[in-house]
Amino acid sequence: ALSSAASDVYKRQVVQTGIMTKYGVYIWLQNRLCLREKDMHIGMFSEYRCEETIRECNALMEPYTKTNRISPREKKTMAA
Repeated sequence: ALSSAASDVYKRQVVQTGIMTKYGVYIWLQNRLCLREKDMHIGMFSEYRCEETIRECNALMEPYTKTNRISPREKKTMAA
């Protein structure tokens, strides 16, 4: 499902690469999507919110992947 893909993107790309903690991603994403804390359960996101989550995480990671601040192994994991 799309919510699983959205969750996977933020966990693999943002948290596992050390850009932010899981809690930090929730706060950042809450602000980016203009959501209240109680509405930040990715499993309950609509298809639109899931797509926005993926887009925001990809946009966040773009400068890191372009400047090679992420190892080739991590880039390979993110592309999967």
